Amino acid sequence: MGRKHGPCFHCKIHITPLWRNGPEDKPVLCNACGSRYRKCGSLENYLPNHFQPEYPDNLKMLKRRKTLKGGKGRYLCSPKIPTRKRSPLVRKKITPMKRFYMQLQNMWEDYGNSNESSSEEVLIFNNVNNFIPSNEIGLGCIPLKLDDASA
Repeated sequence: MGRKHGPCFHCKIHITPLWRNGPEDKPVLCNACGSRYRKCGSLENYLPNHFQPEYPDNLKMLKRRKTLKGGKGRYLCSPKIPTRKRSPLVRKKITPMKRFYMQLQNMWEDYGNSNESSSEEVLIFNNVNNFIPSNEIGLGCIPLKLDDASA
């Protein structure tokens, strides 16, 4: 038996570290295709990572052109159009204390909407008294550090 050499009958590659036996219709395979054939017994729906599809000559010419020209040497697509730059999305990190403060406010709003007609339960928040600090939210809690917007 003589020494095998490419190209591979499946992927058409010319260089490989090892040439392998294949089926009767594809007797010489590259290392990747031959390993796949030996393992699976078929090369259907398989293309190795090094596979380069063959393009017709007219597609190669179109790929080489960077811009298409219209009549009298004018460009259909101007190469001087700037690309749109997007500003980065800025998200503020919420501190655990701020998150707790927001949860308490949401709880108070839910509680206030559901029990407005009940006269038995009176919240401290609704009590107009000069001794209650303005930053108390009505649930007996005062945030230790206020956010910058309310200060």
